[in-house]
Amino acid sequence: MKAWIDRSISENRDIKSLDIHTTINLLEEKFKESLGTRVRIEQKENGGKLTIDFFTPNDLHELLRKLSAEPMNI
Repeated sequence: MKAWIDRSISENRDIKSLDIHTTINLLEEKFKESLGTRVRIEQKENGGKLTIDFFTPNDLHELLRKLSAEPMNI
């Protein structure tokens, strides 16, 4: 899946140039890969909702550590 995402982004040169549904799907996969858990992005009229699953307090601490790290290039 990662290779498909990277290829899709590189073929299009810029994720912003993709349609909104493709962009949401690609970003959802990137989040899942980066965080190691199920992630859902729900597009709404103004903004949206990002849902990140966790199962234990340790998972939650690990998510905070990962989300606090250096930003990654998309």
